[in-house]
Amino acid sequence: MRKDSELFLRRVLKYRREINKDSFIISYRFFEEIPSIETAIFDILKDLIANDCLTSKSGVLD
Repeated sequence: MRKDSELFLRRVLKYRREINKDSFIISYRFFEEIPSIETAIFDILKDLIANDCLTSKSGVLD
């Protein structure tokens, strides 16, 4: 798994624990420490879905 995918997943799981919900929308700005997150997000989600870390319903909203 990609390092930026691991960082993304760690941040998402932390956020999930904080809000205590399984479904949520989060801004890409939450992941500022990931270089070029605006373009990398698609590859990160694809990687996490392929590794069964996220469901296939996970996606990017405009």
